[in-house]
Formats: sequence, structure tokens, C-alpha cells
Amino acid sequence: MNGWLDKMRLTLIALFLVLGLTTLITRLWSLQINRRDYYLSKIPKSSSVTVRVPPTRGRIFDRNGVLLVDNEIGYSVTLNLEEVVRAYKARNQGDLPEVSYEVTRGGNVRSAQLDDVNIVEVVKATVIPKLKELGLAANFNARKLEVFYRTHRGLLPFPYRDDLTFEEYARFAEHASSLPGVNVHAVPKRKYVYGALASHILGTMRKSATGDLPEDERGLFNHYLPDSVGSTGIEQSMEDYLRGTAGKRVVKKNEKLRVVGEVRYDPPVAGGDLYLTLDAEFQYLAEQLMRNVGRGAAVVMDVENGDIVAMASVPSFDPNDFIPSISAERWKAYNQDPTHPLFCTALGTYAPGSTYKLVMGVAAALENQCGASHNCIGGVQYGRHFKKCWIHSKGGSHGVIGLRESLQRSCNSYYYLMSKAIGQDPMVTAAELMGLGRTSGIELAGEDPGIVMGSRYWTDVVRRTPDARMTSAELANMSIGQGETKASPIQIANVVAAIANGGRVLQPRLVNRVVAKKDNSLLYPVGERANPDAPTVLADLKLEGVSDEELAILRGGMYDVVNKYGGTARGARIEGVGLSGKTGSAQTSIRGRRGTHAWFTAFAPYERPKYAVCVVVLGGESGGAVAAPIARELIDGIFKIERDRILGDGKRQAITQWLAPAVGGFDAIARITFEEDGSSVVELNEPDAEEPVMVERPAALPQIRVPRVVSEEDVTIADTPDEEGTVVRRAKPVDPEVLRRLMEQQENSD
Repeated sequence: MNGWLDKMRLTLIALFLVLGLTTLITRLWSLQINRRDYYLSKIPKSSSVTVRVPPTRGRIFDRNGVLLVDNEIGYSVTLNLEEVVRAYKARNQGDLPEVSYEVTRGGNVRSAQLDDVNIVEVVKATVIPKLKELGLAANFNARKLEVFYRTHRGLLPFPYRDDLTFEEYARFAEHASSLPGVNVHAVPKRKYVYGALASHILGTMRKSATGDLPEDERGLFNHYLPDSVGSTGIEQSMEDYLRGTAGKRVVKKNEKLRVVGEVRYDPPVAGGDLYLTLDAEFQYLAEQLMRNVGRGAAVVMDVENGDIVAMASVPSFDPNDFIPSISAERWKAYNQDPTHPLFCTALGTYAPGSTYKLVMGVAAALENQCGASHNCIGGVQYGRHFKKCWIHSKGGSHGVIGLRESLQRSCNSYYYLMSKAIGQDPMVTAAELMGLGRTSGIELAGEDPGIVMGSRYWTDVVRRTPDARMTSAELANMSIGQGETKASPIQIANVVAAIANGGRVLQPRLVNRVVAKKDNSLLYPVGERANPDAPTVLADLKLEGVSDEELAILRGGMYDVVNKYGGTARGARIEGVGLSGKTGSAQTSIRGRRGTHAWFTAFAPYERPKYAVCVVVLGGESGGAVAAPIARELIDGIFKIERDRILGDGKRQAITQWLAPAVGGFDAIARITFEEDGSSVVELNEPDAEEPVMVERPAALPQIRVPRVVSEEDVTIADTPDEEGTVVRRAKPVDPEVLRRLMEQQENSD
């Protein structure tokens, strides 16, 4: 009996052992064989990350190879927020702090309560302590960090600092392996070599966003290192040529997300180098001269090919202020400046005044009326209104005069009567033929096309009456550049260039060419414009029926304006040059008060014309006393520079220096006189003053004035740290009065 029980016990024990071993083997099979791949995926391992490497932006030169815009090295710190989150989870057993926030959908009242990672707490716990140890921590805007994380996650790195010194960059780089998610970068940074020089032409930059990435780059990278893109000026319009092609770096990271090596590197391709039609010395001279006024513009154009060799606008700004971002304080100052320094005056349109009489001369030629004479009795009667010529206020009249003398004396009555004789349609045709009423096509955004009275735009948009016709009084206003007529300095310069070059209306241009940095091959222009020096002809007056003799009458009248007794710009005469021009004084409203804009446009030399110039001074009393002296100094200075270059035999140093922004103002200027030492005397008209006020303005440059931005979309505004993002407390400055009392108490106690 006992033997049988012992045998049963042994059998049961054996069965239990077999069952146990079978279960263990089955479990081991499941864990090690069947689910092997699953558990392998759970083991921390190395990974590779593809990083976008920004290209070096193309440089910008003037027509002679003078470097205007360069690149220098800047140092920045970015945070890969997804990596920072993973590092926090690894240290805290997968727990993440959360925060609730409310989202309004579609601008409606309906909202939703959502939960998300408290990225601010994650960054402050994971990144900031180590940065504090290294003395590299900086305050940030916590609210902007939250929004950035919800918007981009890990696609774009969060810009933590962009103000590193080289020493700080070296410290960051040395300890980068102990800072998960923290990346330091040495990236190209834009530098505008001469400060405010040609600022409205060169333009501004802003930091790029995901929407700025080319289509062929999207989705190729795990980590985008942002660069900057052009937001205004040539930087914007020629972005595709200047930007270049991004490179790619593939780096290997271990299980702790630390970079342990580089797998692959495809270097970026630099953007093309751009050569402007500008001459840096001419531009410098134009900007110096325009600093005598508070608001205005000067344009100088090559009459043979349409090249803009100088284009100055005042007030101005320094593009360097926008690199890499602009402070909130400067942004605020921009919006408080009523003179709008970021606005390019040369691209704006204004009543052109009597400079428009040149367009009327072309209209007369189209109607074979250049030989007609009209009798000025001091004005013309329109119903009950006697529309006066300017000479009426002096108690006189011009009598019977022809087209050439009417230009010389700027007789309004002549053009009133001409407008009656030829009518609306030829006047509109001539204006549109000369390029008015449409943008010039210059390589800058934001150009105002202006208004041609009687045009389709005028009838449909301005008057909102498709079949509207001008009255005889409105025709008279148009004939002298008043009424609703608007034109830009570039347009008026182009009108003069066409008269000077024999009737060819040219395409104005600022860009000569763009060449590849690697092999100097031509990137722009291509196709039909493959020759960068060939002009683009928009219209030919001779093909429209205007003869050489009729153009000669217009040029002769312009010559007499400056060089003959009785001309309205005798003070602009240059001995041996034959500067030939036309003055204009346009009545307008300035800040709700009646004022004038002073114009002067000209070409030179008279024989074999080379340059056309247009100067407008907003708030100037008359073209002959205010705008003409500036144009004279500008053209005379340009010819002197060209002579010095020839005599210098290539050894002469360019006269171009760094410029502070030009200061804006609303002075009513009565007269400008230039002295031999380079200084100027500006006479101001005060509204309540009986006599003009004399103001001495030396040749020295004015103080820097903060520029004004047009739109938040055009710039990157530096974030202002908020309370939650303040991680480095700085001692507050002691109030001077409190400090004084403390010192007095200390002296008394002694």
C-alpha cells in the first residue's frame, strides 16, 4: 500500500514538473521567438536625423562691382522641442506635465477645451538648469513658445537665441552633447555695408517660415534650420535668384538622443551674385543732396538703356536694423513716425505740376499741333470762372507764344488752350504712350501706377462712370499736371529720357544681371533678354508719327528753361553742359493744409544726352528754387565723378561711405542754395511768418532716426520676454533720486 502511494506521489510530481517546464518553454518561445521583433522595437537605439542646411545668400553689387550687401557669420541657438519632450519623458518615467487651453474655431464663439504638453515647464525643467550652470540661459516669451509648439511641434526648431557672441557659441558647442534638443548654429547673416545707402532699393529681410520653403524641399527634412528671406526691395523681388539651394546633413544620434556622428553631408549651393544698374557713388551723392529736405526723391536714368544709376528717397532707414530681427521698441517707433521712412518716395505718385507739360507737348505732336501759337492774356475763361496763369498774380501776361516758349516760361494759359484744341483722347493716348498710368516695371514691388485722367482706370475706378468724359476745365487741369493726375518720379524721368533719346520709351530697370557664384554663368536675364545691356523698348514715338523736328522743339524748350533769360530754372545752369529741364510746382494738401510739391526734371548734356534726372521735394514751394538746385548739383557731381575716374586711371578710390538714415520732416521749403564748400542754405516758409526763415544746414550727416516698417508680415519682431519666461533675474536700476538720498544719508552719518 505504501509503495503504491509513493509511486503515485512520484507520478504527480513528475506531471507537475512536466507541466511547469512546458509552460515555461512555451512562454520563453513566445517572448523570444514569436514576439522578438516587438520587444526589439522597445529597446532604445540609435537613429538618424536629416537636417536642412541653409544656403549662403547671394551678394549684391553696384554696376562697377562695389559690394553693397555681404554676408557675415551669425551664431544662434534653437530648440528641437520634440527631442526636449522625449528627454523629459526619459527622465520622468514617461510622465509629462499638461496644460489646458481654449481654442476658438473659425472665428466663431464656439470654443473647445484642449489638453497638451506643458512645453514651458518641460523646457524650464530640461534645458534651462544646464544653461544656467553654463551662464548661457536667456529669458524668453513663454506664450510664444506655447503657440510655436502647438503649431510646429518638431518640424521647425524654436529660435531660443540669435544674439550669441563667438565665445558663447563656443561654450554651447562644447557642451552640446549634454543638452538634448539644444542645437547651436553658425549661419550666414546679412550685412548692408553702407548702412542706409540705397535702403529702399535693397530692401529688408525676415526669418523664414514653413510656407517660404520651396515645394521640392518640403518633407525632405526632419529638422529645418531656418534662414532669412527677402521681404521688401530687391531682396524680395529677386529672392529666387539670391536664395540658393539648401544642403542636407544626416547625423546619427544614440539612444540618449546625443549626436555621435555624421552619416552624410550634401553642401548647400550659394545664391547668385546680383549686379544692380546703380552706381554707388552716384547714389551716395544723390542721398547726400536729398538730405537737405524732409521728404522727397531723386531719380537718375541712363537715357540710352533705361538703367537707373541713382534713386534716392528721403527719409530713409538702415536695413541692418532688421537683421536678424527687430526689437519691439523700434517697431513701435516706426509706427509713431509720421514721415514713414520705410516708404519709397520714388515709387509713390503725386500731382506732377508743370512737368506734365512735356507730355502735353507729345500730345500736340501726335495731333500736328507743335507749331501752333496761343495767346496768353493772364488766364482763360471757363464759364463764370477765370482760370489764371501764374503770371496773372504778377499783373502780367505772356501774349502770343509757341510751344517752345511756353515750356521756357511755363505758361499755363498755353496748355489750357491746347487742351481745348486737341481734346481728351489725344491727351490720354500721349500719357499712356509715355508710360503714365501704369507701373514702370522696375524690379521693385509696391510701385504706384498713378492716374491718367480720362483713362479706363479713371472712368471705371476713380469716377466709377464707364462713359465719363472730362469737362473743359478738367482738361485744363490735366494739361498742367493738376486735378486727379498722378505720376511718380520714375515715370517723369522716363518721359524725359524718351524726349532726349529720340523718342524711345524704355523699360526702367535696376537689375543688370545675376551670375552663379561657382562659374560666373549668367542666371538672369535669360531668354529674349539674355543680353543684360540691351534696352527694352516699350514704345517708339517716331512710329506713332512724332518727327525729329517736333522732338527738337521739346528739347529746345527744355534748354531755354535753364539756359535762356526768362526761363524758370536759370539757377540750374551748368557751364558747358547744357542741362535742359522743366520745372513744376503742384498744389496739394499736406497734413490737412494747403501746400505745394516742387518738381524739376531734366536731361544732360544737351548735345548727345546721357542722363535724365527727376527731383521732387514734397512741401517745396517751387521747382525752380527748391528742386532745380538739387538736380543741378546732382548732374554736375555725376559728371565730375566720371571725369575723375578717367583722370584717375583706375587708381581712384570710390567716394562712398556708411550712411545713417535720413531724417524726415514736414518743413515748407522756400529755397535751397548750395555753397562752394559743399554746405547748403535752406530757406523755410512758416505758415504765419511774413518772411522766410533762414536755416543753415552743414554738409555733415544728420542723426540716426528710427525707420518705420509698413507691415508686421514684412519683418521679424524680436520676442519680448514675459514673466513666465523670465529665468534670469537681473537687478533693477536704482532710481537716481533714491541713490542721491542714500548718498546724503551716508555723508550725514559720517
